[in-house]
Amino acid sequence: MGLHDVDKGSLSRSRPGLNADDGQPVESVKAHATEAIAYRDRTGEIPRVISKDDQIIVFDGNFNKGLFGRDGAGNYVVKIAKDGFDVLTATDDELIFNSAQNVFKIVDIGFGEAPAVTASLDATNTYTGSAANLYGHGLGYVPLVIAFIDTGGSLGVAFEPMPYTVNYSLGGTGGIGIVKYTVRVTDNDISIRTNIIEFGPAAGTTSTTAANIKYYLLQETAN
Repeated sequence: MGLHDVDKGSLSRSRPGLNADDGQPVESVKAHATEAIAYRDRTGEIPRVISKDDQIIVFDGNFNKGLFGRDGAGNYVVKIAKDGFDVLTATDDELIFNSAQNVFKIVDIGFGEAPAVTASLDATNTYTGSAANLYGHGLGYVPLVIAFIDTGGSLGVAFEPMPYTVNYSLGGTGGIGIVKYTVRVTDNDISIRTNIIEFGPAAGTTSTTAANIKYYLLQETAN
């Protein structure tokens, strides 16, 4: 039934009974028993949600699929089982989700750019240089960062995990170079850096191009 209380201050207002089913979907009915409350499908045959002994159990028609409440060890948890497994007896590898296990959650996703760097080398020296771009996240704590660099070039987008290192030759000079792309995160921002090192024996100049970066900032759920 549905009650529409238009006069909350009235002493004669209607009050629902103890077993009122306000808010229950039309596809289910609530069956009361001495040990549990079971919300069944329209036929009344299959319980879909069972509430008993500090547990709310979701039944998919074949197995107990979800649990909210006390597990067998008496701990309050939220668990969801894989298809074909009973959430009340499933092992950890048979669960899709288990709140008793600490996991990471994504708190921010961003895009940035690793800056271009130009290196000039004479015949006898090693050149090192770097540049960085700074992007604020404003979380107020140091998150875990997972970053990827787009190395697709003419082939399109192809993300590689960072840190990412590229070796190259200084055309015709006999020299070699190394470019390393890294990320660093603090409690307020993320720094995306391009580092370049060149080695002789002959003079040469090399320039890197800016590279697109995608990053995820993560936080532990229990900390």
